Amino acid sequence: MSELDDDTELAPAGEGTWAGSINPRWNVGTAPNGGYLIALAARAMLAASDRPD
Repeated sequence: MSELDDDTELAPAGEGTWAGSINPRWNVGTAPNGGYLIALAARAMLAASDRPD
């Protein structure tokens, strides 16, 4: 796995809910990079979907 795969890993946290953490290595200054946040959201959508991509 890549660092991005590791840092966007999510765990089920209830029906339709996913939990993860925001790793500061993806920050731009003091704020998380927007693309990184979208990657987290995309991983949650894929996990909740019955489709492979």
